[in-house]
Amino acid sequence: MSYYRSSESSYPPSAEYEHEKFDEYRRLQQRVSYRNKKFKDEVKWHPFWTQEERLACQHEHDAYIKRYKTEDSTAGSAIATQSSRRKLQAIQSGRVKSSANEHVNTRHSSATILKKRGRQWRYNHFEEEKRRYESQKSRRQEHAERDAQEREEKQRQRAVEEDRQTREKESRERRRKQAEESERLKEQRYKSYEDGWSPPRATWKTKTNILFNDIPWPTLYHPQSADAITPKVVTSFFEDPRYLASEHWISRKKRIRTELLRWHSDKF
Repeated sequence: MSYYRSSESSYPPSAEYEHEKFDEYRRLQQRVSYRNKKFKDEVKWHPFWTQEERLACQHEHDAYIKRYKTEDSTAGSAIATQSSRRKLQAIQSGRVKSSANEHVNTRHSSATILKKRGRQWRYNHFEEEKRRYESQKSRRQEHAERDAQEREEKQRQRAVEEDRQTREKESRERRRKQAEESERLKEQRYKSYEDGWSPPRATWKTKTNILFNDIPWPTLYHPQSADAITPKVVTSFFEDPRYLASEHWISRKKRIRTELLRWHSDKF
């Protein structure tokens, strides 16, 4: 009994046909794999993309794959034919490796998770370094401002101290000159007083009409009137140590006795 057998359906495809379909499938896989690798590299080396930038890159990648499949009409059928044939052969041979596929998927998922963790770690590390740098920069700026304020404060205090020392020095110098001038005037007054009572210069004693200014009064400063000659002024004049020293360190009692005899009314 003869059976009708179609040449197209009864005989398996030739080796050349299978090889051609396999080459098309491999070319498609290579192009898609290359595009996927390029997309992953872009995402990998740009871990700080925003969500909008990442979605835009993903859409561009999907559009490229879709456009390639649309332009190559045999790409989809080649993939479908190749995958169907391999699945049929696996089922017929009993070598369906569902567990192996799950393992591969799990391995790829783990690798993807590790890559995501790595990108997240790099991002966190970058952010931590950025925060540390900003903190150090802020501290350096604060220290610089504090040092500048301390320098300004030290300069201000130094200027105030120098001004105070200058004023104190000028005041001491002024007091010293005043004291020297006072001592010089006192010495002149003591000398003038003694000379006024000495015989060579005591010519006022021989005058018949004695004036107030002719008499050498015992005061440190020349009196303008009799009201200026008070007991306190006369006492301060005779009790001055320099006046006693000028008289060969005579005692205070002897000095007073000499002055009482000098100013006795019978002497005039």
